[in-house]
Amino acid sequence: MTVGRLFIGSTVYEVYNENASRNTHDTVPLGVGGNASCGGSKQNTLTAEKSTETLRKFRSGLAFLYDEKNTGHLSMDVNDGDREELLMPLSNESELSITTGKPSALGLFITVLCESLLFLLINNFTEDRRKCLLNSACLTSQKEEIMINLKISILGLFAQVILLLSIFDIYFKSPIINGIPDQNVDYNPPADRLVLFVGDGLRADTFYNYANESSSLYFKNLLKTSATYGICHTRVPTESRPGHIALIAGFYEDPSAIFKGWKDNIVEFDSVFNKSDTTISWGSPDIVSMFKKGAIAGNVHTYTYDPELQDFSGKNGSSVILSEWVFNKVKLFFDESKSDEVIQRRLMKKKLVLFLHLLGTDVSGHIDKPNSKEYLENLIYIEKGIKEIEQLLESYYNDNRTAYIFTSDHGMTNWGSHGDGSASETEVPIVTWGAGLSYAKKNSVSLPVNINQADVAPLMATLIGVPIPVHSVGILPLNLFNTDAEARAKYLLANALQMNAAFSTARIKIEQQLFKLFYSPYKPLSTSIQDRYLQDITTFSKLSRTDESIKLCYEWINLSLQGIYYYNTYYKLPLLLCVTFVSLGWITLLILETSSIKKCRKINRFHKLLINGICLTVAVCSSFLISAQSLPMQFYVYTFMPLILWCMCITRILQIFNLSHMTQKILQLKGSELFEILFYLIGIELLVWTFFERRILTLALAILCIWMTVCSIEKGFLPFQIAAIFCSSALFASFPAVNIIDGHTKINYVVLGGTILLLSGVTHYKNQNGVRKITTFAQVLLLGIAIANVMFVSSSITNKQGLSSVNKVISWTSSSNKLCYKLLF
Repeated sequence: MTVGRLFIGSTVYEVYNENASRNTHDTVPLGVGGNASCGGSKQNTLTAEKSTETLRKFRSGLAFLYDEKNTGHLSMDVNDGDREELLMPLSNESELSITTGKPSALGLFITVLCESLLFLLINNFTEDRRKCLLNSACLTSQKEEIMINLKISILGLFAQVILLLSIFDIYFKSPIINGIPDQNVDYNPPADRLVLFVGDGLRADTFYNYANESSSLYFKNLLKTSATYGICHTRVPTESRPGHIALIAGFYEDPSAIFKGWKDNIVEFDSVFNKSDTTISWGSPDIVSMFKKGAIAGNVHTYTYDPELQDFSGKNGSSVILSEWVFNKVKLFFDESKSDEVIQRRLMKKKLVLFLHLLGTDVSGHIDKPNSKEYLENLIYIEKGIKEIEQLLESYYNDNRTAYIFTSDHGMTNWGSHGDGSASETEVPIVTWGAGLSYAKKNSVSLPVNINQADVAPLMATLIGVPIPVHSVGILPLNLFNTDAEARAKYLLANALQMNAAFSTARIKIEQQLFKLFYSPYKPLSTSIQDRYLQDITTFSKLSRTDESIKLCYEWINLSLQGIYYYNTYYKLPLLLCVTFVSLGWITLLILETSSIKKCRKINRFHKLLINGICLTVAVCSSFLISAQSLPMQFYVYTFMPLILWCMCITRILQIFNLSHMTQKILQLKGSELFEILFYLIGIELLVWTFFERRILTLALAILCIWMTVCSIEKGFLPFQIAAIFCSSALFASFPAVNIIDGHTKINYVVLGGTILLLSGVTHYKNQNGVRKITTFAQVLLLGIAIANVMFVSSSITNKQGLSSVNKVISWTSSSNKLCYKLLF
């Protein structure tokens, strides 16, 4: 039976009687070291549940022994030096023992004598000495706690950094594959030159509504007589740079470009402009200049206006001037070619691309919104400019060998923004006409063309007879060509070979890194299947069975696309598992470290060695595999971090919890407790779904509103307090269901919110003293200036007066002051 506990440091040692019976008197004589006997029979021995070797490790802090019968309490304040004097050192053969037995006269005398001597010995410590020792122990404990918290904080910061950076390795991995060879197929290109018009920020519905109206002459006639037109689908992010990359290079935005604000690409890529003999571009410096980087020297020529002309505040007046500048420069360029032989040689080359970037619609959409008359004025001017450029080129070349494509990089919301995935942002017009391009009548159901934005790149490359950009993932839209079936089969074969080359390069790259034992190939498109596709397509082409050949090409292209995705995301699953274990490990460690449950057991040496051994073995094996496969350095971090976290978690769990006791507790859970757990799980799941549908957050907040109201009733709140809690939380729950953007600026709400905050600040200022009063006054003053600045800026932009330097200075000053205040106070 247990008769006492021995406390050493923060560790508890149960002391029990090995041979005690019900008739045994539970006198607890004190003795430490050897097999001490303090009277009574030696048959009844009390021992601690810790080995001698373990007890040796605890030689600092407080040690005291007391019995559970409450017959007395004896505490002993010791330090390292005093312990050796008070307590006999434990040998390997000895154990902590305390003896009890039936009392005899001699035994009782010896017991009382031992207790009295020990009591007198301890009380010889002065009060100051005991306080000093206690303070020293407390300071040591506090320092240890601070160090543990510091280590946990550093580990947590490191874990959060890893979770953040892992996004770029898992989801923001560059789709660009290096080393893909060009694929050439011998065919006669349907056009000698291509003109690409891009109306930046032009929505499909706005364009077709205008083109079908009686006020439109050129576009309406073009769609009815000679053009194929329809919808071109963009992808998120619907920004200018990603849209032009998809149109001209054939792949969707490299997410690594986020590090440069979508303005530039970290990795060089291939494009139609690079493949052409000559490309001449006019337009925004942000767009046309980026395709010059990495191109063959002298191959791409750009002409841009001053960046200050791109004014999104309306100060420069109508944004038509941006498109006007482009059309005027193109006309001037052709006029100069009559007297400039260099320009003339460029324009007379075959495989020529002329790119006209028209930014006016985008600027007008941001300032005036897409449904405004200013936006329509930009579209009308674009119609006029395209008509004039077509007439100019047809008279200049006079060979009917020019192809024209008119499209947009992205759409625009009703409130003048873009970047998201709504239909108004992802659906843009596509109009093709000229050499090699067919005319398709609109049927009663839908528009005749429905393609992806990346499909435009292989279309342009095929029209002028250059290799498709090696990084392109676009599928050639054959229904846009007016050539014969045999020629179209060759066009599509070039597309299939280009896609297969990208797939093969991605596969070889993975195969060279991995061990065959761990390699899992993309089985639907093995090397033998690739060879069979090429042989069958070649055979069908020779037999003029073009339909079968085209069908096989499409199958081959789709399998290649799936294979490219498979190899580009080959390490996605193991990385996701590692990152998931990092996240769960950190959450578990945080719960264990912040919980009120303290460590009450010491893990034995075998279990500790087992845990560390398993983690070390996994770490060594992982390091060998990562090194042998030449994987990036961050893979070491993704592998080691979960091992470190879970090694610490398992160790702490074994120190805190008794597994058998935990199992028993789990089996004894009541229905209300299970319901509470289920309630939390449902709440977490609802929060996850809010990432996909914002309005679900209303349901989660409504449940929270009910819970807060019920709790306030149970706590005995006053009726008006309960009503205030319910109304405020219900109002808050309704916010996610409200359409927060409707295209209209409601500056009054902003001013109202700022005014309420200002009044609160004034009230707070009255209750402050000293330095706090001065800083509060400064914050209130800056808030008042900020409110006035917001009102002035809103009025200035509404009236298209631009943003003055004073407004900029005030905005930056107030923002920086608030930041400094938060850091200092």
